[in-house]
Amino acid sequence: MHEGAPPDDERSRLRQEIERLSAERLHLLGEVDRVVMLGDFVLRCSTINDPNEVVARAVTLLKQLLDLPLVRPLGLEGGVADPAAFAMTPSSRPQVALARPLAKWLSIIPTAALLRVGEVTDAPDVTPLLSGAFPEKSTSWEGTSVVIVPIRPQPGPPVGLIIGCERAGAGPTDADATFLVLATNHIGRAFQNALLVSRLEARSRELAESTRRYRENLEDLQRTQRELLEARKLEAIGRLAGGIAHDFNNLLTVIRNHAELLRDGFGDTAPEREDLAAITEAADRATRITRQLLAFGRRNDARPELLDLNRITSEFTKLIGRLVGEHVVIELELDPTIRPLRADRAQLEQVLLNLLTNARDAMPEGGVIRVRTRHTTEAELAAVGLPQRPADFLAFVVTDSGRGIDDATRAHLFEPFFTTKEPGHGTGLGLATVYGIVDAHGGKIHVNSEPERGSTFTIYLPTSRSSAIEMEAAIVHQSIESMNAAATVLLVEDDAALRNVAVRTLTA
Repeated sequence: MHEGAPPDDERSRLRQEIERLSAERLHLLGEVDRVVMLGDFVLRCSTINDPNEVVARAVTLLKQLLDLPLVRPLGLEGGVADPAAFAMTPSSRPQVALARPLAKWLSIIPTAALLRVGEVTDAPDVTPLLSGAFPEKSTSWEGTSVVIVPIRPQPGPPVGLIIGCERAGAGPTDADATFLVLATNHIGRAFQNALLVSRLEARSRELAESTRRYRENLEDLQRTQRELLEARKLEAIGRLAGGIAHDFNNLLTVIRNHAELLRDGFGDTAPEREDLAAITEAADRATRITRQLLAFGRRNDARPELLDLNRITSEFTKLIGRLVGEHVVIELELDPTIRPLRADRAQLEQVLLNLLTNARDAMPEGGVIRVRTRHTTEAELAAVGLPQRPADFLAFVVTDSGRGIDDATRAHLFEPFFTTKEPGHGTGLGLATVYGIVDAHGGKIHVNSEPERGSTFTIYLPTSRSSAIEMEAAIVHQSIESMNAAATVLLVEDDAALRNVAVRTLTA
């Protein structure tokens, strides 16, 4: 032995101390690693909104913390363990009915428990839990080390548990118990946080959906209010225009008839006949305007009959082809399955004429006018305020590729005498007449247009359930007996001028 060297027993003691310190250092490093893993779990779970994902991460955490080969979650509810409760993917594993002692013990377990199957403890037999969680392991569970971590998001019974086991070796020790208590608390808090976040997000989605429906309902209400105000305004204008037109028409009748009576008093070569002819022609033009006003005011006498809208459209577009012009192409897309409708033929032709004329004027350089007939849908009928019975209505659509209509113009589109045309190129009664005729037939008109993107006028009209044969059978033919040469006519008219001219006409 060298002089000054420590004796052998001292070296042995120092070696043992070094080994002890090294072991403690390794244990401390292991504990630090476990603390880091637990902290990483808490950090990652702080942004998770799915409770099942928290449980999946907790399973991974326990595998790493305790080096357990078998770890799985189970749901708990009403004395039943559900292996599929926290599954991230669909699972067909069967539920396990728990004995009452085991179910009661699991409901009051305060924190993580360390057990060994076969040892005598206060805990009941946990073999049913192991068999339910690990059905693929069919051998005996005797001597298996078991870890049970309750998932308790708030005070009360747990909603589930995480069970892990180690068949070989010592498994988790009592030294792990303190750390398991800490892990159990963090798992419960993370699960509770995910539950709250998921409920908050679900509530936020419900609130967003409620807000969206509220906005839609508000927009529908505002649109309905605007349409109601527009309809009332147009109705008031229609009554005023119809009343004025009726009186004005009576005056025109007096003017025209007196002009004709005067013209009959002059010879065929008298120069006064030309002046009277000019008066008559001007009265006729004014009469046509009053007829449009009467149509807008719904004071025209309609003669409804059973009509085939496809046939009327096809025949009428052929007749007015020259009026529309060669630079405009009319394309027809007529649905042969639509039902007939009961309407005034002349008024329907007036609607078609006015729409085609407007479409032509919107395309001064030429273009395409598409005329369609089709069935309707519940959604579009509801949008225009008609009963949602598609079988009772048809749609008549006229689309052009012209300049389109801006919102400001569309707001006044159906008002009488409103026109965007140059002076002398329109009376402003075309669309007002269309509106009055459609409304008088129990229909609605909808306009879809944007500047430089053309316009689409969609007219919804009620169809008839009668067939042509039934309509013919319902017509009552009345015969008028021949009248004697001598007869008395009772003339009733409150307008003196109109009454006088009528007397002169009848007695002439």
